[in-house]
Amino acid sequence: MSEPTPASEPIGVPPPAEPDPAPAQPAGPPGSLDQPAQPAATSWKVPAPVAEVPVAPGLVFADIPARLVAYIIDATIVGIVGSGVAIALGFGEQRVTATSSSVWVSGNTLAVAFTLLGLVYFVFFWTGGRRATIGQRIFDIQVGNAFDGRPLSLDQALGRWVGYGSFLGLFGILPALGGLAALAELAWVVVLLLTAGRSPTKQGLHDRFANTALVRPSGRASAVPPWPA
Repeated sequence: MSEPTPASEPIGVPPPAEPDPAPAQPAGPPGSLDQPAQPAATSWKVPAPVAEVPVAPGLVFADIPARLVAYIIDATIVGIVGSGVAIALGFGEQRVTATSSSVWVSGNTLAVAFTLLGLVYFVFFWTGGRRATIGQRIFDIQVGNAFDGRPLSLDQALGRWVGYGSFLGLFGILPALGGLAALAELAWVVVLLLTAGRSPTKQGLHDRFANTALVRPSGRASAVPPWPA
């Protein structure tokens, strides 16, 4: 008894057509079970804007023009007093003309006198009760620890003065570095101004190095505490 063989499909007859796919169901409202799952987004997200750095009520970070003018006033005071001290100690050079007699201080003596006096001047006033130099007081600027407003420690004041770059003037006593020392000091002042101007907290490199910040009242006529208690 032979077993039945499967019937072969007739040649030339097309295979039966596949059924049409089911029509897409309309998507339900967002959050419903009928809502189709969306593929995860792979595009870059726009970063959120940086929020402003807070400061104590009634205070703002000291602006660059006021700080620059204050520094020029302080440097002038240091120059005048330093020259007087050098002359009093007998380091001046007397110049006599047909109509007048004067004493000049220049060269290495002036560079050393200015540097040492500037160190004492800035550190003394920054760590004092007013926490501001004479030039800074004109604009109601105060220097404090960033950002709790505590008075500067001696180490912070010394670090901020070093960050000023005033010590670069001492290299002027070396004959081979006289002009380069003055140029380097001027270039460093420009760097400090640029970094402070681009900082949202108006901190130059010297402020970041010493962890200090400068503030002033938001309204010159308003009576506000110098720093929060």
